[in-house]
Amino acid sequence: MTTTTMEFNSVTFTNFPAFVENGEISGYPLMSAVVADRYAERFPVEDRKAITVDFAKLDVTRLMEEAKEQIGVKSPFETEEEADAAEQELIRVLSEEGLFGATR
Repeated sequence: MTTTTMEFNSVTFTNFPAFVENGEISGYPLMSAVVADRYAERFPVEDRKAITVDFAKLDVTRLMEEAKEQIGVKSPFETEEEADAAEQELIRVLSEEGLFGATR
């Protein structure tokens, strides 16, 4: 993963996370895009083209939680510990099947 400059809702965001394949940006984290889009909504429409935001300076964790709450995204797990355990189990299974950690 790297960072790039992207525009969301007419606001420019620097240091935005992006996936790169063969030197080309191939995508970006969806929830980061949701955060940027919703953050841009805070500015008057007529001012947005003149605004540049350093994404790395935002409290992305807090903004992501707010965005998830607003759009109704909920974790299927009761606690962070349950989520972490499930993630480790998924990594274990995928690794055993040769689907995780291998480069193509």
